[in-house]
Amino acid sequence: MSSMKKILAIVAIGLLLNNSAFAKILNVTNEIKLKVPDNFTFAKLNKNYFEGIDGWDEYFGSSSKIYYLGTKESIKFSIEILDNPLEILEPIMDKAEKKNFKSEKSMNKFLGKEIKKLAKKRKYESIVFIIKGGISITELISENNEFKDFMNEINSMSSHELEKEMKKNKIDFVRELNDNLGELKQFYKFNNIILSKDINDNPYLRLNYKGSIPPLNTIGQWFLFIHNDMPYFMGVDCMGCSKLKDLSLNTMIEPMLISNKK
Repeated sequence: MSSMKKILAIVAIGLLLNNSAFAKILNVTNEIKLKVPDNFTFAKLNKNYFEGIDGWDEYFGSSSKIYYLGTKESIKFSIEILDNPLEILEPIMDKAEKKNFKSEKSMNKFLGKEIKKLAKKRKYESIVFIIKGGISITELISENNEFKDFMNEINSMSSHELEKEMKKNKIDFVRELNDNLGELKQFYKFNNIILSKDINDNPYLRLNYKGSIPPLNTIGQWFLFIHNDMPYFMGVDCMGCSKLKDLSLNTMIEPMLISNKK
């Protein structure tokens, strides 16, 4: 059952976003202002679940803050899964244990259906996360010579030059990202990456991916950007969507870019 638990955790923590149009500006904090669907609210998590990742503190600091955005039901369900996944998913695991799956494919199909039913029952519609780093870019540059050299090189290039350079090495970069997914590789795959600059000449990195645990199919996006000299990490995932056009994280952060500083 160990592989089943991993699959359940992967699916359950997946982020689901509907196609609601951006309708209002949500003031999460004085600095974090996002253009979101009208039915969105937010909650600050009492724990940053990303801090266990190797190298997180080095680039985001130990006091980074994470916020969930979405409908009230979606946020509540998401936090419950993060805090106690086994309790939420135990009924599905109990049902799975009683079945005699003939293959891993049939097991995955069963799990996908059950998670989808659970999400519908809990009125789970949408979720977005945004993490504000706890250390400034200026501090990072002063403490890390390798990062300083990287940022100096990035800042010396135009948007066009950055995009051209990334395009030249895109295939190898995406392949390396996918290889580093480990066990997640069978469910998720990065398929696009863009390195460019925003309207304030700050560099950003955007990665798109696809996920599939039939009948659950998702497309998603990760977005790393700078606002007022602080690093930010943002993510969105959409179940059943064919395009991310209406869910672009670039569009969500437009209110922040207007007041941003280089």
